[in-house]
Amino acid sequence: KGRTAVVVRAAHGERHVPFSLAASVARALSSRAGALGVTAESARELVALDPGLAATYSTTPSSADGGESVRRRALALLDLLSAVAEESALALLIDDLHWCDAASQQLLDIVIGRATALPLMLVMTARGTLSSQLSHPAEQRIPLLPLDQGALVEAIHSVGTWPDDGAAAAFISALANASGGIPLGVVERLTWAIDKGIIAEQDGVFRARDWAHASSEIAVASPLDHRLLACGDVERRVLLLLSVAGTSLSGAIIADAVEPSQTTVVFDALLSLETKGLSAREETEWSPSHDLVLERMLALSTPDEQ
Repeated sequence: KGRTAVVVRAAHGERHVPFSLAASVARALSSRAGALGVTAESARELVALDPGLAATYSTTPSSADGGESVRRRALALLDLLSAVAEESALALLIDDLHWCDAASQQLLDIVIGRATALPLMLVMTARGTLSSQLSHPAEQRIPLLPLDQGALVEAIHSVGTWPDDGAAAAFISALANASGGIPLGVVERLTWAIDKGIIAEQDGVFRARDWAHASSEIAVASPLDHRLLACGDVERRVLLLLSVAGTSLSGAIIADAVEPSQTTVVFDALLSLETKGLSAREETEWSPSHDLVLERMLALSTPDEQ
């Protein structure tokens, strides 16, 4: 609708880096219309929060430290948030909040507590229960619980067209049972089954040579692990690098770290991982497509490999 939407994602590898998430929020907001409308003092604090913003605000960073630096940076981020929101109603979306570093949590608590009169919608997602994180009197918490059997079967029906017979219905029921109410579990098992040739999708229609065999196979333990272990050598090395880093990396950095003499091979591996849904690209940077991919890749590798 012509309004401004800003998406920021906390990174696993930056969860112990002070102010890393707050700096990402500032960086994302600084490129939006209205961002130059902050005060000179706020600009100095923003550059202290993220030195890369010196190119935007052409100023030197503030020298405040300790608790005073948190207060000043919070007010500066609030000033930036206000400047952008006053230019256009703003939706700020923060994903993977469970990886938020402690310093950013303290800073964002101050900002959110004071951002009461802005045309702002703030949406945050997190795994687990975060009762103490970034609370607000006007908040609405929406727990995403596992789906029941009926809802999961309905979700499976929605992803494509299934044959109208008892054997296919039994497969859908087996898939729902094995997925434990988790939609991502459905996706992983379906993808694994397609990769293994157990089922196939043609023009949006699912087919199988033997639905009874497919029903027995779909209950495989840890389909994501099977998919990761089935990746090629370069693909696994790329994905392990991204998982160890725990944050997005450019294709050039990945190529230099994995196989500097075979850049094309590394980029082909990145594209293959993206096609498989195991990596995600945002502009020129890559990361694991989901926390679970990162966690399972680390669990399946040795300390020496890491």
